[in-house]
Amino acid sequence: MNYKKIKCDNYNIHLINNKKYHNISFAVYFADNISKEKLAYHNVLVNILTTASKKYDTRSKIVKKTQDLYSISPYAVTLRCGNLLVTKFSISILNSKYLDKKIIKENILLIKELLLNPLVEDEKFNDKYFDLALNQEIKKTERFKEFFMTYATIKALNLSSDKEENYKISKYIPIDMLKKLTNKGLYKSYKEMLNNSKIDFCISGNLSNEQELIEFIKKEFKFTNKYLLNEVFINHYDKDNEMKIQFEKSDVEQSKLALVIKAYDLTDFERRYVAAIYNGLFGGNSTSFLNSIVREENAISYSTYSYYNRSDNIIIVNGGFSKKNYEIVKNIIYESMDRIAKGKFTKKMLLNAKKSFINDLLNYDESNSSLISFFYGKEIFKGPDVKERIDNVKKITKQDIINISKKLKIASIYNLESDL
Repeated sequence: MNYKKIKCDNYNIHLINNKKYHNISFAVYFADNISKEKLAYHNVLVNILTTASKKYDTRSKIVKKTQDLYSISPYAVTLRCGNLLVTKFSISILNSKYLDKKIIKENILLIKELLLNPLVEDEKFNDKYFDLALNQEIKKTERFKEFFMTYATIKALNLSSDKEENYKISKYIPIDMLKKLTNKGLYKSYKEMLNNSKIDFCISGNLSNEQELIEFIKKEFKFTNKYLLNEVFINHYDKDNEMKIQFEKSDVEQSKLALVIKAYDLTDFERRYVAAIYNGLFGGNSTSFLNSIVREENAISYSTYSYYNRSDNIIIVNGGFSKKNYEIVKNIIYESMDRIAKGKFTKKMLLNAKKSFINDLLNYDESNSSLISFFYGKEIFKGPDVKERIDNVKKITKQDIINISKKLKIASIYNLESDL
């Protein structure tokens, strides 16, 4: 595999040349500072831009074109990365080894058509497609409570602070805000995405014509964008706040618990590595405290686990159990954090947490899509290469884990309570 980053006037091109997979992935990323309204508009935007353009004015015409180009229909998604909103447009193409090399360029031109030649008139999108895309977002939010654990987690995040915080912004936009979105506002948001975002092009696959592709992208895509991005990582300044606990009755078969742990004043090394290994020890893998105590020793929960959001400086704990076991599970979470803080874990447990993290790192190249995600993440988070990350993980000591435990505090607990 060979990686190159080419800095152009207003964007970067990332080329990942490899012969491992029988497809080529192409993606365009737009990164801007997050706001709830901006995310609301971009959620509608990614739908409408992949539904129609002036040249292909129906979704079926786009699908037909991708079939002609031996590719999968263009895909678009919005992601919140800490303080940033990332909007991604991508397409997957059958490897040029089996097709005319022009096919790659024609697929790139299709993405250009959808991005830069949308179905717009009088500075607004087609009214029919706007209404359809907006209604889909409203229905998504209306169904939000059906996803019980996600619902509990977002409720716990909202409970964790009285202030408007970027880490509390989720893809499920409140319906009252969605109903205030306008077609003119969507077009304005679209233009701001093009003009105010950090833009990165990524292409991964067996690329026999690298320089030709670079020159082609530079010729076809011209931007005059200017941007000033906030720091991607979210920091917390409310360590003195009291923990909040809230219960909600629901018709769930099992109670769904979400617990938010905030990390304060972490060093860069702690944020990138130590916190992840702490999470592995705590509840992030099969040999963790939560898994062994809650599930194996007490057999009171089918699934209790934790995950670490590095950009938000937050650890989330999720668990499902019968109503009567709430206090037991809560106390086990407290006990697990206390044991780690006192260094009551074995070298083997620490080693297992490190191995699990390293194995995940080594799977960064399991597809062209994951390769693109890795190198784009490296760009956004200003991260080192895989070898340096592994070397840093290996350096982590028991004392590092004990030290970081003193910087963690439970901010909120939300329990969606069953009747059983």
